[in-house]
Amino acid sequence: MPPGVSTWVFVIDCTGMTIQACNPKLGYGVTQVMANHYPERLGLVICVNHNPVFQGIWKAMKVFIHPNTSSKVKLVKSKSKVKQTFLEVFPSELTDWILEEMRQNKIKPLPSTQREFWNKPSDSGRHDPRGCSSYIEKYIERSEKENAAFEILHKAHPNIMDSIKGKVVSVKKSSELEKKSSPFHHVDSCNSDSDEEFEQIEMLDIPDEFKVPDDAVKFT
Repeated sequence: MPPGVSTWVFVIDCTGMTIQACNPKLGYGVTQVMANHYPERLGLVICVNHNPVFQGIWKAMKVFIHPNTSSKVKLVKSKSKVKQTFLEVFPSELTDWILEEMRQNKIKPLPSTQREFWNKPSDSGRHDPRGCSSYIEKYIERSEKENAAFEILHKAHPNIMDSIKGKVVSVKKSSELEKKSSPFHHVDSCNSDSDEEFEQIEMLDIPDEFKVPDDAVKFT
């Protein structure tokens, strides 16, 4: 990060997210890692396109998180507010890149350029999943030149190795908790312009396998 910048902003697109990927037990573990190894680094978490299941899980998890931390989590369901929220935090170039990245990731089947997000698109006019133009120029291209000059080698990211070896696994939806969202299936990921309806979702009855352990320490 450049001098003077010490916090991170995470954008989480919850489209298609399963209980395995957003359960309270996993969330608590991530919070522990952040608190123990990256204290005071969290600036903001923006969650978009979340469904009622995620809303209920978040309410169940909040009781274990320090209020200062939970206040940094912003859930934005309303389609009209997503871009507005991004523009409050990011420059317009990055906002446009994130919105296009979200759109590309919803295409079925997923484009090869999105599956292999570490590669530069062969067509210069296409969306680049590596980042917006200024980021690529400032960090990726400069880093590639420096690494080549000093013959620096890095181990490949696990996603890259899995793709090369053909070991990419499709996630299957399951669990009782997924069924609880069935009354809301008519609500598309980002078609609703009402965040208020999601605020009314109650805490869900979480299956034991996904619950935060009873002896878990609350962050105070």
